[in-house]
Parts: sequence; C-alpha cells; structure tokens
Amino acid sequence: MKKMIAFLVLVLLIAAGCGDKETTSAGGDSSTSGNEAKAEDTTESESPVTDLSKAYAGGSFECTMQLEGAEVKMYVKDGKHFSEATVNGKKWDSIYNGEYMYSWDVESKQGIKVNVKEMQDSAPEQGDAAAYTPSKMQESATKVLCKKASISDSKFVPPSDVEFQDIAEMMAQAKAQMERMQAQQ
Repeated sequence: MKKMIAFLVLVLLIAAGCGDKETTSAGGDSSTSGNEAKAEDTTESESPVTDLSKAYAGGSFECTMQLEGAEVKMYVKDGKHFSEATVNGKKWDSIYNGEYMYSWDVESKQGIKVNVKEMQDSAPEQGDAAAYTPSKMQESATKVLCKKASISDSKFVPPSDVEFQDIAEMMAQAKAQMERMQAQQ
C-alpha cells in the first residue's frame, strides 16, 4: 500500500511540474478507449530518448521506465501524459491532460482526480512539489527509454466507466468535519 501511495504521489508531482505548460484539453467521446498508440518508423536521426525532459519538451513519445519499484509505460504528447503502471501486482492508470490529474485502479474502476493548478496554489509550503520536473523524476526513474510515437488525443480523456473522487472536495469535507468536531468540544 505504501508503494502504491508513493507512486501516486510521484505521478502527481510529475503532473505538477508539467502543469504550467499551456495545453488544451482534448475533446472526444470518453466511451471509446483511445488507448492505441502506434510507434512511428524511426530514422537514424530519431534515436531513442533517455531523458524525460526531452520527451516533455514537445512531440509525441512512448516511454518505458522503472519508477519507485513499478514498471511504467507512459505516453507523452505536448505536455500531457497517460501512464500505465503495475504496483504490487495492481494495475494503475493515470492521465494528466493539462488541467487535471486522474489516477485509477483499473480493476476496481475507482480513482481520484486532482486539479493540478489548485494543488500547486494551495500547497506553497510544499516547495519541492511545485518545482518537480521531468528531469527530477529522471533521478528516481531507471531504464528510461522513449521512442517517437503517434498518439491520439483521445488517450488523454478519462474513461467514463471509472468513478473519480475529487481530492479537493475530499479535503474540504475533512476540514469541515474537523471544524465541526472542534466546535463541539
């Protein structure tokens, strides 16, 4: 459980580091999976990339890596990403679409969503989180390999069959509950 939470926090921090890029959220039918990505033919001048910040700098890449003990496959396009990870035998997917970070357990269809900009604004005391970048993630990742790929924008649309809980709403509810308990004392 600790590894899973650590992995999810790491993925959120990655999104926070990429969150100040201006991107547009992809439209499309969220009932389609859109999880197809085809590797483009590479030429000798398009050798694989082993630096994540180069993949996030622009273009479309399919990356594989080891991150905090998890096997991760990540699709990066114009500052957005979709990742698939196996943590303690459970498959977790996540999407960062330029505004929100969605992360969910593939089997249970339960997940969380976080407005990355709000997270950065509401937690300035977490200075390192706001400054987290793909190159800092590179320090935690091993066996990074990214190849140019053709990736559909539908890859960055959250699935409609997953129930997402908004972390900001959960935090507000917890804060209100604590205030009510303190008022009763």
